[in-house]
Amino acid sequence: MKLEENLFDNIMLNLALYGASMDQSTILDVRNLTVAIGESAILSDVSFSVRTGQRIGIAGPSGSGKTMLAWTIMSGQPPEARVSGNIRYRSTGDIIELLSQNDKGRSLILGKEVAIIPQNPYSSLNPSMTCGAQIREAIKEQKLSRNEVKDLCIETLQEMGFEDPQRIDISYPHQLSGGQLQRVIIVMAIINKPRLLIADEPTTALDTMTTLHILTLMDKWVKKNNTSLLLISHDWTVLSKMCDMIISLKDGRVVSVNEGDTIEGSEKMLSSSSPKTGDIENDKISDSAILKIDGLSKSFAARGKRGQKVVAVHDLSLELAPGESLGIVGESGSGKSTLAKLLTGLEVADKGTMTFENHKIDYAGNPFLRKEIQMIFQDPYSALYPHRTVGYSIDEPLKLHHRMHSEERRVKVMELMHLVDLDSAYYDRLPGKLSGGERQRVQIARALSVDPRLLICDECIAGLDIPVQARILELLQRLTAERKLSLIFISHDLHAVRFICDKVAVMAGGQIVEKGRTQDILSHPQHEITKNLVSSVLVLDE
Repeated sequence: MKLEENLFDNIMLNLALYGASMDQSTILDVRNLTVAIGESAILSDVSFSVRTGQRIGIAGPSGSGKTMLAWTIMSGQPPEARVSGNIRYRSTGDIIELLSQNDKGRSLILGKEVAIIPQNPYSSLNPSMTCGAQIREAIKEQKLSRNEVKDLCIETLQEMGFEDPQRIDISYPHQLSGGQLQRVIIVMAIINKPRLLIADEPTTALDTMTTLHILTLMDKWVKKNNTSLLLISHDWTVLSKMCDMIISLKDGRVVSVNEGDTIEGSEKMLSSSSPKTGDIENDKISDSAILKIDGLSKSFAARGKRGQKVVAVHDLSLELAPGESLGIVGESGSGKSTLAKLLTGLEVADKGTMTFENHKIDYAGNPFLRKEIQMIFQDPYSALYPHRTVGYSIDEPLKLHHRMHSEERRVKVMELMHLVDLDSAYYDRLPGKLSGGERQRVQIARALSVDPRLLICDECIAGLDIPVQARILELLQRLTAERKLSLIFISHDLHAVRFICDKVAVMAGGQIVEKGRTQDILSHPQHEITKNLVSSVLVLDE
């Protein structure tokens, strides 16, 4: 009887997703899609269809197969993957089976009629080419003149919220912030006006103001062009704002489909996994500062403007007490990540001083600081050795900073993996076999392995689904309480900042424009930038 009930539920679910046939309104039809690598099934018997102009959300925990689904549709699955099933696309009247097309046949469709916004802008852009050159390279229209192509590039950059599109056009990827790079990737995807747009976590690295702006622009753009949207996100707030239907994946399988009113109910159910404010009280051991920054400044040469500079951080001063957690928030490009790089020695300040426990932050002169100050990077894809296993990456700092036998270190690595919700089976896996969220958890485990006194988190929960975000935030909060760990938490997520941070500093134009107790700043903002950030969150949550 149980088996019959399960079969009936599966039939009804597939009918809800797929419907009876691929009618004239259907632009994409995925049926019984299975993707396996080795002995592991990444996707199992996935079926759904997308109508012209329809907006479908794909939700699910980290590692559920969301990104693999997107890239399989785009024929970008790993070469060792075994794919079965059907992916049919309706191209101006003709139905095309994408899985059976050769490279030439796919190239006529993918990138032009079907485009993707990838999850990770860092690994998607060529570091040796300017952003403008890469955008122009993505344009498929052959009849435009060189000037028309450049004008289209500048116009689309403006459409995505860039106030200085000419500077972005001539900048290299390393000269832009993560949020700016994300918008460049979006421009590359929409510049050909595709009929189907696949967006894989398109707002993960963006602040709330930019997120709201981008979602508004995307919403207007897909409506104006009657474009179908397949939106992948761990954020149910974003999905519920943008989508007509939300399909939930777990372990590579479709487990539920929500339409209309059921979307709101599912969002509330998932948000119940969020951390509860006030679970742990941070008992500060001292009011004396463990970190002092005074008059810190950093600028970079401006591309195409001889003698001019772009100011990333300007005359910045702040203090951090032992066991205190400080949130750094601000718009994309406000200097948050540059500040983190200055603190960790990845960039050298033009002027100003930084001290940690009264020692000058100079990693050459004070090498012990490499253990005391650790960072969780914004981009988990480039932060891990691609040819080293998870176990190796977490174990390496232990070998450098702790005198432990190999077996002791292995036990410690397993404990750290358990701490960040990674199964022991991940120990021998390479980063290429992990999702973005799983890679982020490896980074967190690696940073915690040497028991640092100061942990700098640069958007460390940006790519994680809500339940995992909650566990990571609760873990960091517990560490600040139990180990007197000081925390600099850089984030665009004001809910997370409100939960975990004692104080918050708001950055704009490389400066701190407002700082104080988190509750005071976020509940009663004074500066215009802070007001805009807070009001953007309220609009998204409505």
